Amino acid sequence: MKSLPLLLFIGLCLSIALLPVLPRQHAVTQASTAAFPGWPDTYQNQVLQPLPLSAQEHLFNSGFPGRIAKFQVGEQAIILRWIHAPSHKLHSAAVCYRGSTYVINHQPLYQSPQGGLWGAFQAQKDEEVIHVREQIRDQQGQMWTDVSAWYWAALLGHSQGPWWAVTEVYWGET
Repeated sequence: MKSLPLLLFIGLCLSIALLPVLPRQHAVTQASTAAFPGWPDTYQNQVLQPLPLSAQEHLFNSGFPGRIAKFQVGEQAIILRWIHAPSHKLHSAAVCYRGSTYVINHQPLYQSPQGGLWGAFQAQKDEEVIHVREQIRDQQGQMWTDVSAWYWAALLGHSQGPWWAVTEVYWGET
C-alpha cells in the first residue's frame, strides 16, 4: 500500500521532468514555413565573394533544414547557414574540424565591436592554425554562442525562427 504513493510520486516527477523537452508546436510550425530571403551581398560592409562548397559540405547540406553557403571576405571565409527548424544537423564548426583531425583549443568568448558575443576556438593540424568564431541569431535579436543553447531555446519555443548561423574563419593571427 505504501508503494502506490511512491510510484505515483515517481510518475509525477518523471512527467514533470519531460515537459521541457516537449516541443511547442507553434514554434516549429512557424519556423518551418519561413521563406528563404536569399544570401546577403555584403558582410560587415565588405562584398561577399561566393566560394564553392566542398564535396563533404554538399553531402552535409542534403537533409539540412535550411541552406548553407560559403563566402570569402578579404582573408577570411564566412560560412552562412540559414535554418528554418530546430535540428541536430546544425552543429559547431569545432565538430567538423575535430572530425578532420584538427586539435581544438576553445578560446574565451569574443566581444564583437558591432555588438554581441561569439564563441571562439583555434583549430590546429601540424603547423596550420585556424581561428574560428561562431554565433547564431534569431529574427528578434537573440544571440547564442553555443549550438546546444540555441537548440533548446528553439525547440522549447523560446526563440522563433528562422535563424542565421554565422561562422568566421581566419588563418594566421586575428
